[in-house]
Amino acid sequence: MTYLRWLATHRQVLFHGSQRDSISELRPDRESDDSTAFGSQRAVFATDDPAWAMWFALLTRGHGFRSTRNGVWSIRDDTKNRQYFFSVDSDQPDAELLTDGWLYVVGRDGFTAEPAVAGMLQSGQWVSPNPVRPLARIAVAPADFPFTGVIGRHSGRESMFRTLRKARTAYRRR
Repeated sequence: MTYLRWLATHRQVLFHGSQRDSISELRPDRESDDSTAFGSQRAVFATDDPAWAMWFALLTRGHGFRSTRNGVWSIRDDTKNRQYFFSVDSDQPDAELLTDGWLYVVGRDGFTAEPAVAGMLQSGQWVSPNPVRPLARIAVAPADFPFTGVIGRHSGRESMFRTLRKARTAYRRR
C-alpha cells in the first residue's frame, strides 16, 4: 500500500479496480446506479485513492450480493486525512466478501475529477468519457486492503444517513 500511495502522490496517475485480470483497454460503461448524477454517468471510472480502488478490485459480487455503499472523502486537497466507508447488502459471510483482484494504473490525462460538494468536500472520484489504456496492472489480495475490519452491512431499506453513521462509528473504533 505504501508504494501505491507514493504513486498517487508523486505521479499523475489514477487507479481502477477490477477482478478481471487481462484488461487492455478500459471502456466507458456503467454497471450500476449511483447516488449522484456524476457517479451514474457512462464513463471510465477511476480514483486518486488506491485503497478505494482496491475495494472494487476485491469485492465479491457473488450469490446473495445485492449492493454496496462506499466512498472516500476529504476536505478539498487534504488527501492525507481522508474518511472512508464500505458497506454491503449481502447474504455472503464476511470471509467470502473479498477475493483477489487487480488494480489498473491509468494516466490522469482525459479524466475529470468530481466537483467538490459545496466547494469543500472532495470525493476522489474521476471519470473519462473515452476509452483508456492502463499503464500497469497490480495484483491485490484481501490482506492488502486496509479496511477489512470496518466493512459494514446495510439493508436496502436502510437510509444512506444511517449507513454513514454506522460506518463512522466503526471507523472510529478502529
